[in-house]
Amino acid sequence: MAEIADVLKIPGAIPEIIIGGLTDNVKTEADGTIVMSGAATTFGDSCVPVESMRQAVAPTWATISGSVGAYTFAVLDSVEGSVKVPTETKALSDATVLLTVLTNGLEATDAFMAWELEYSVIGSVPGATVTLATGDVAIAANTPDKTKVTITLGTITGVSMGDIISFQLRRVTAVGVAPVANPFTLDVNVRTESDTFGSRTVTTK
Repeated sequence: MAEIADVLKIPGAIPEIIIGGLTDNVKTEADGTIVMSGAATTFGDSCVPVESMRQAVAPTWATISGSVGAYTFAVLDSVEGSVKVPTETKALSDATVLLTVLTNGLEATDAFMAWELEYSVIGSVPGATVTLATGDVAIAANTPDKTKVTITLGTITGVSMGDIISFQLRRVTAVGVAPVANPFTLDVNVRTESDTFGSRTVTTK
């Protein structure tokens, strides 16, 4: 079987090299920057642990196991935090906001919780506040105690490198019957789409 001994080199001035199709591809620009398009883009999380946030209406610290604990949220408990959009993020792309909770006890019947995230995207100046609402999120009867549940809070549109998403997370009243014990609430994740490895310069995408 033949082997290529050295790195493949293409002589001459070539503005760009594209691997893939017309819309789903990886492109190497003239300066060597690698850009991903279409289905070739990747996604990453910027995680904000709940215990690192400012307590607006203080949740209650409780034990998960041994010496490990987390905050449990009653209705109207809230915390405030922020996250900076990473340098590799595709310009003006959408960010999905996720919440991670653990169930707290075993429910004999279906139980429901609901959450809101009020946010402002700070680019050069703060944007208007917008509220994402989950509606009722079901915990099925007999779900094992301390089951991890990932909840989609919603989508923030048009974010770019360097934007700061400042937010307040709060538990609100659900239409259905609430869990017997308040859920453990672990973190807020902002999932963004990446089309480069970092940014081209220190200050620009």
